[in-house]
Amino acid sequence: MSYQLAALAVSDRTAAIAEDARTWLSSLLETTRDGNEASVSDLCHILITSWICDAILSECVPASFPEIARHVARLLNASEKTDRMDEVKPTLRLLVETLLSSQGLKVEPFRQFFNRSTSILRREPALERDLSFADKRMLLYRAGILPAPQAPSMDAMQTLSHRFRLSASAETVEALTLQLECLTGWGTRPLDAGIIEPWLGDVISGLVVHRLRNYDLISAARLLRLHGYLAASGVTPGRDDLYDALCMHRRAHGPFGWYGPETAALRRVNPAVREEMEFYLVTTLECLWTLAERSGRWRLFGSIPRYAAQKEVSANACY
Repeated sequence: MSYQLAALAVSDRTAAIAEDARTWLSSLLETTRDGNEASVSDLCHILITSWICDAILSECVPASFPEIARHVARLLNASEKTDRMDEVKPTLRLLVETLLSSQGLKVEPFRQFFNRSTSILRREPALERDLSFADKRMLLYRAGILPAPQAPSMDAMQTLSHRFRLSASAETVEALTLQLECLTGWGTRPLDAGIIEPWLGDVISGLVVHRLRNYDLISAARLLRLHGYLAASGVTPGRDDLYDALCMHRRAHGPFGWYGPETAALRRVNPAVREEMEFYLVTTLECLWTLAERSGRWRLFGSIPRYAAQKEVSANACY
């Protein structure tokens, strides 16, 4: 399969799922009158999920992301909670700033974080060997800010793969998952199938099934994306049935997940909780990201827009 990224071709089902999700996301924003009714994390997840929906629907309906981005930027700028940005993962903060910048929008705490992060990663080459920074480097490379990150050592990956089993600890699964994501550039660069043990794809598909059975949809979605990267390089056959199983967890009005017991328990503690924000939003982002990448013709990291505020980044290079 070619890694030349093209316009996303999707099935009718995937398009219908994305359209329902986009309607649901719009309804969440419509019921949020000011930035303090939704957390900073909620608004960031709405922004990114809307961008993914537009990618899926790009050949079907007009884009809604520019309007969503303006709405989210207004709410973030009006919010009294932007000093609580630490509730948002660093990679998501960088992605939010990149997406907002692509629309000519600015939320100062996100811009400052972007500049500081870029400065640190530029002046600390030792961090390039730390895989916990690999996704940030990949994002900033795709945004046109940093040079291409180096692929991780094959020795470390092979050591991990030799003791990788369905019964592996969560830490071992996480370590090998990250190694393989970095090797494939989150699906943006080809991988020599000969360097990967053929059985590894089977083990990863087994882990997807295990996570789905345990209702860990976020982990299942991430592992299924990884399985897709390996399938695109010919390491393992594709598994349409796993995507079908993931889609079974979609609710009729748009979001992914069935969290009735969890919602009921949380409502006993906090009757004012917005369960759609609390439980469904992150899960929906992860599942839609996985469905968007299913065809192999679109990758989230391969579609990062060029950063529009380049001059400001250069001015803060020695921040």
